[in-house]
Amino acid sequence: MPIDTLKSKRRLVEEYGLDDRQAEGIVELIAQSEERGATASDVKAAKREVLLRLQATEERLEQRLESEVVASEQRLESKIVASEQRLESKIVASEQRLESEIVASEQRLESEIMALEQQLESKIVASEQRLESKITASEQQLDSKITSTEKRLGKNIEQLRLEMEQMRRQMLQWMLGIAAFITVLLTLFEYVL
Repeated sequence: MPIDTLKSKRRLVEEYGLDDRQAEGIVELIAQSEERGATASDVKAAKREVLLRLQATEERLEQRLESEVVASEQRLESKIVASEQRLESKIVASEQRLESEIVASEQRLESEIMALEQQLESKIVASEQRLESKITASEQQLDSKITSTEKRLGKNIEQLRLEMEQMRRQMLQWMLGIAAFITVLLTLFEYVL
């Protein structure tokens, strides 16, 4: 029974994964064996040839697949390394940004605290000055009140002294008057007696 070369070639490519050139070579070998009226040994030889070619093709496919897997792994590894490097640089950049933001925030807070301290210090100084001026004004008022009170008291004491002096003089005059009266009485008594 003659071989259908086109169908056999397609079957070798689809089922066994041979490329067109290999499948074509195998189909030609089989077709030539049929044309010569192949013997059992020819069929065995063709079969052996087909198996050897299939084995060689399988080995080549495995090698190619293995090299593609290795290449794929290497590409994947390099992508992973590149991705890790990108992530690492992003992390470093993010850490630097965060660090600079923290430093800037600390500086802002420190300047705000210093400004508040200065405001508080100036308020304390102003309050102390106001209190000091009030105390000075109160002391001056007290001094003036004490001075005026001392003057009033001085005037009162002087007036009391004058009044007492006047009373003493009056008393002396009165006592002198009484003494004169007593003397007059005594003189009268002596005259009468």
